[in-house]
Order: sequence, then structure tokens, then C-alpha cells
Amino acid sequence: GKRRLWQWLASSFSSTCAPPPPRPARARPTSGEPSRVPGVAALMAMDFADNTPACLECSGEGADETFVPPRRHECPNCHLFYEEEWEEESPPSSPQTPPASDIIPTSVMRRVASFFTSGETAVLHLDHLIKKLDENQLRLVLSYAQKAQPAVQVAFLQGALPLQGALFTQLCDWVEQGHLWALNLGELRFSQDQLAAIEASLRRSSVTHLFYECTVAGEWKEHLKAAIRDNRTKHAKWRLSRDHKQNHVIFEVVKCWFNPTSHLVNKLWMERNKGAWRAADSVQCERCRKWRRLPTGVSWPCEFECSDAAQWDAQASCEADEDPDARTEDRAPRAGDRLVVQPAPGQWAV
Repeated sequence: GKRRLWQWLASSFSSTCAPPPPRPARARPTSGEPSRVPGVAALMAMDFADNTPACLECSGEGADETFVPPRRHECPNCHLFYEEEWEEESPPSSPQTPPASDIIPTSVMRRVASFFTSGETAVLHLDHLIKKLDENQLRLVLSYAQKAQPAVQVAFLQGALPLQGALFTQLCDWVEQGHLWALNLGELRFSQDQLAAIEASLRRSSVTHLFYECTVAGEWKEHLKAAIRDNRTKHAKWRLSRDHKQNHVIFEVVKCWFNPTSHLVNKLWMERNKGAWRAADSVQCERCRKWRRLPTGVSWPCEFECSDAAQWDAQASCEADEDPDARTEDRAPRAGDRLVVQPAPGQWAV
């Protein structure tokens, strides 16, 4: 009854069932050996073409005297079981996994790609993106930064130790592209040859603000300072202006040897535009430094340029002569002017 049942099951699933693995031929047990009747699991592994059992425990040559428990396998199609004898073989060795440092987590790759495709790439903080001590993650960021649009202007690379080794050349190439103008290299220690290469790269770059540990810079500090001072005549990205988006970038540049907001030109700009040009009858152009008269009842809420005066003067430009009475420091007081009296130190004001 059982054999007919399993024959019927086998005929129903013969087209989809996975055949059992090949087994070596083994001799049947002699008359002096105890017979071993195949059980249900062994019947399920029969070769139904000739109705001979294929179980290792009931057919084949070289049967062992001791019973070996079979290993059961499940067919992925019909979910029936067939058996296989345990083999004295070591399991196949798995492929050697690469070191953890050679694997960049998917979350890190996604975070880096998201930053460089966001359009807000002017300021780069490594701490916000990757583990700075991982050479492969740092190489990924440098590769993105060299092709970023819009370009990275400010980079905080402090503590990124792989920059002292294999990635030093890539760092110099990025600096020489000319997009960076503020660079923080704190917590790093470069060799004398590397410092010479950095100075050469700075002179070919647009970097105007820098930080490097003074305790390790030694005599190189003055050489690096001279290089970035000379670069301040190449561009005006570090100067505050009416470009509010660029102003936000400038205000984020901190912890340098000399911050942009510490320059006299930027201090004067902030002082002039603290309250804008409200309650004023004259304004000064940020480009040509000439003074212009404002029409009666007009106040200017932000920094002023001569081209803005085109609203009331079609001939307004920086080439035009300065208005005769516009310079507030030289002209005599007029009706409606506010006078501010500041007493000398140690004297009383009446």
C-alpha cells in the first residue's frame, strides 16, 4: 500500500521534483547481516523507473556495519524529502570577505550622493557625511568634490588622517582647481616635503583663508600665510556684498588663522548695513565708493550700488560724477539733519 502511494505521488510530481544527488553503488547486505527494511523516508527516495530502492541504507555495495543517520533534503518544488548519507567531508569554504575598511556602507554612499546633488555644496563638513578615518569613504568624498556643481568653496577637513598618506596628491589636485577659498586642515601633521607641496598648491589656487596647526607648522606658517594673502587679490568671494547667499557662506567660515569677518573691509560693511540706509538722505555705492543723494521720502533697505539709482535717475552709473552735496562727512549741516554730540573723555555734556 505504501509503495503504491509513493509511486502515485512520484508520478504526479516527476516533472517538477528535483532528483536526489547521485550515490555510489554499494553491495547488498549478506545473509549473515541484519536486514534493514527501508522506511517511509527511504521509499520517498526510490528510483521509480525500475522500482529499486535508491536509499543508501537499503541498496548499493559496501554497506557499513553501523547505521549512519541519513540527512534529509526537501525538494523546492513539491516539498517531498529525500535522504543522503553524511559524508566525511569538510563544508566548502566560503569566499574570503574583504576587510571592513574596503566596504562603504550603502547609507554612507546615499548620504554623500544626496549632499552633492542637493545644490547646497558651498560648505563641506566631513563630520556630517562620513567617518574621516576611513580612507575609502574619504576618497569617495574627494571624487565627488572635484566634480561638484556648484563647486565646494569651504571645506572643513580637520582630523581626516588619510589625507596625510595615500590621498595627499588628490587633495592637492582639488585645491589647485581654484574653487576652494577657505580650507581647514586642523589636527593633521604633514611632512616637510608635503608642506612644500601644499605651499606650491596654495599659490596656484584661490585659497584666501586657511587653518593648520601652529604647533606643527613651525617656519612654514609664514610661508603659507604669505601664499593665502597674495590670493586675496584674485577674487572677492571672501568679501561681504549684496549677494546674500554668498554672505551666508562667508559667515560660516570660522576657526581660520584670520576669519573673513575680521577683515576691516567686512567690518565696515557690516557697520554700514547694520540698519541699512534707513533715515538717510545719502547713500554710498559699494563698488565705486561714491555718494549719491536719495530722493525725498526714499529710504534704501539694503546695500547700495549706483545701478540701483536708475529707478529715479536714468543716467546713474559708477562712471557718473559724485553728487555735490551727497558726501555727508564734508557738507555743512542742513535743516532736518540730526546732530550727534560726543563729549571728550572726562568732560560733561550740556
